[in-house]
Amino acid sequence: MRHDVKTHRRKTRGRVTGEELIEAIGSIYEAALDISQWQAAIGRIAHALDAHRAQLFAPEMRVGRELWVAHNIDAAMMPGYAEYYRHKDLWVLRSFDRLRDPGATSFDTMEVTEAEYLRSEFWNDFTRPIDVFRAACVTIDTSGPSPRDRTYLAVYRPRRSEAFDQQTLAFLRTIQPHVQRSLKLSLLLSSATSERSMFHAMLGAVSTPMLACSANTEIQYANPSAEALLRKNDGLGTDGRRLVAATPGHTNQLVRAIGKVAGAASPDGTQTGQTLQVPQRSSGRPLTVTVAPLPRNDDRLLGMQRAIALVVVHVPRQLHETELAILREAHALTAAELRVVCSMLDGGGLPQVAARLGIGHSTARTHLKHIFAKTHTRRQAELVELVHRLVH
Repeated sequence: MRHDVKTHRRKTRGRVTGEELIEAIGSIYEAALDISQWQAAIGRIAHALDAHRAQLFAPEMRVGRELWVAHNIDAAMMPGYAEYYRHKDLWVLRSFDRLRDPGATSFDTMEVTEAEYLRSEFWNDFTRPIDVFRAACVTIDTSGPSPRDRTYLAVYRPRRSEAFDQQTLAFLRTIQPHVQRSLKLSLLLSSATSERSMFHAMLGAVSTPMLACSANTEIQYANPSAEALLRKNDGLGTDGRRLVAATPGHTNQLVRAIGKVAGAASPDGTQTGQTLQVPQRSSGRPLTVTVAPLPRNDDRLLGMQRAIALVVVHVPRQLHETELAILREAHALTAAELRVVCSMLDGGGLPQVAARLGIGHSTARTHLKHIFAKTHTRRQAELVELVHRLVH
């Protein structure tokens, strides 16, 4: 046999103090930076209003997920509410029009009399076991016509307590814009974090070494392939913080290249990149390093405010027959021209290329002139970069 809840009135603590209001608002903004802090914020709000239970519901707080935070309410109750009892919730059904706009407030007796509530299925089968008899609510935000599209904050008192009043609603209206801003800020921060995590995961899956550097070549980010390359210290390495090359001269080239992309722009307003070659100690074959500008005044991409340049490293390797065929067909290269291109991938200037192929310097220069014309390039570094883009 179920015993009824005692009906004697419990006096509330009186007016909300200014200190309680400041503490509540402070905890609301703390939750913007850490979503887990909403639990404490809802608890402070409940305490300030002498409520024994409270909840915050935001339908679009996370992608594909809603945010529900409660003070002293068991989460196990919510599936039953969502499936059945929300259709029996007299407070929600009656206050639907009143709570249509952000900042709108209501409390229980404005919608339902005590006598009617005591007879309701909602009280007798759902809220009575946890003694939720009095309610006050504020609409935080709206995104659609349904109650499920609204963000709201509600506080509750037991049957034996005093009723909520206009002072309660004034407090809820005061904190409403702060809750709204905090939730939106939290959503923006969460979205930015997700974008960065996804972008880092994408770069992590790429076999090409990629780094983000500041103006003085300080490494702000390196994908796993770049980290492996730096550990080998063969052509490119690090002094602990900065990206350095095998020789001081090539390190200075890197610094100049990064400095150029930071302010360089083509006539149409788009920023241009720089390409240089850095020799490897082990083989003498060069690493082709492309330095491209990162978006300015927007640090969302990598989450690094000081990163101004993306450094992409092409590690030389022998081309397969299928890759040679692609290169030959794409630019109508002759067999001799193709051999010159392949030799260039091994590094060195035109005299070294000619020597490796056993041809004269003038012949190599003629081949290179034709190659430049067919590939629409002007320098050896540009040509090497084009080859890497085509076959990788």
